[in-house]
Amino acid sequence: MPKNKKNKSSKTDKSSTGLKNNESLQEIKSSDKIGSSFLSKLRRTLPEDKHDKLKKIWYCLTGKDGKRDTIDLWELRLLALTPDGLLHPEIRKLAWPKLIGLVPSNEESKDHGSVSLKKHDLPYDERKTIQQDVGRTFWRLDEKSKRKIANGNHDKFTSEDILESTIVKALVECPTQLHYYQGYHDIASLLLLNTHSSTLTSSILSQISSYHFEDYMQEHFKCTMSLLQIGLWVLLGEKEEDLLVHLLNSGMQLHGFTLSWVIGWFSHDIKDFVIASRIIDVCLVSHPAMPVYLSATLLLFPRNMEMIMDTECDIASLHCTIKSLPKLMLADEEDIEEWIESALELM
Repeated sequence: MPKNKKNKSSKTDKSSTGLKNNESLQEIKSSDKIGSSFLSKLRRTLPEDKHDKLKKIWYCLTGKDGKRDTIDLWELRLLALTPDGLLHPEIRKLAWPKLIGLVPSNEESKDHGSVSLKKHDLPYDERKTIQQDVGRTFWRLDEKSKRKIANGNHDKFTSEDILESTIVKALVECPTQLHYYQGYHDIASLLLLNTHSSTLTSSILSQISSYHFEDYMQEHFKCTMSLLQIGLWVLLGEKEEDLLVHLLNSGMQLHGFTLSWVIGWFSHDIKDFVIASRIIDVCLVSHPAMPVYLSATLLLFPRNMEMIMDTECDIASLHCTIKSLPKLMLADEEDIEEWIESALELM
C-alpha cells in the first residue's frame, strides 16, 4: 500500500463562497444576513431531509455564533464521509480547501475566476498529452459554468482552454516535480465543475498532487502497479478466498483492470456528477490508499461478487464483468453509500 504520510495541518482561509466569483468568507463574516441568504439558497436546492446536515456543515465552517476564528475540521471530515458527503458544490467550494489545509495566496483571494493561457514550462510531450485528454473528457463545462470561471470572458475561451490552463498551472505549482498522467484530467474537471474557479481548482490540485497522487505522478507506474497487485490480492484474500481463487485461476492481473479506478478516483468510470463528487469527498479526506480499498470493496460487494463468481473463468469474460461494475452501482444510491461504508470499515 502507499507509504503512510502525515496529513498537512489545516488553517482557516478566505476561500470563495460561490455566491459571486470574488466574494470571500471575510465578506460573509461581515454580514449575518448574507450568511442566512447563502443557507436559504442552498436549502431550496436540497431535499428537506438534508437540511439538518447542511446546518451541521455550516456550523463546522462558521461556528454556531457565526464566528470563523476556528473551524471544526475533524467534524467536517466526518460529515464528508457520511451519506451524501458535502451535499452541494457551493459547500465543497468552501470546505475542500480547508480540509486539505490550503491557505490561498493574495492573488487567489482577489480573483477565483481568472483563466490564464500562458505557456508554462512543461515538457512538450506532457503538454501534448494534456491537450489530447482535455479534448475527450466526459466532464464538460456548460456555458453557465464557463461564464463563472472565465470571469465574463467566456467567449474568448473554450472548455478545453480552461481545463488545460487549470491543469498546467497545478503542475507548475507543485513543490516537487510531478508528472501528468491520464485520469488526472477527469479529477480536475470535477473539481472545476464544483468550484467554478480555475485558480482555486489549480491550488487544490497542486496540494493533493503532493499528497494523494504523488505515487502516481512519477515517471512510470511500476511502483503503483506493484502496490495495487499486492494490496488487492491481500484484501480480497482476507475477506473472500473463493473470489480470490476464481480470479487467480483465470490468470487475471487485477492491477491492470483497476488502475483507472484508483488513479482517477473512479471519475472516468462513474459518469454521474453527484456520485462522482461524493467519491471525491471521501478520497479527499482519507488516506491516499482509500481508492484501493474502494476498488477491493467494489469487487467484494455482494451483488458484484456473485456476478464475478458466475462469470466464466477466463480473462476476457471477467474483464468485461469487472469493468462494468462501477456503472452498475449507479442503479441504486443506497448501494453507493453501502459500498463507501464498507471501504471505510475495511480500512
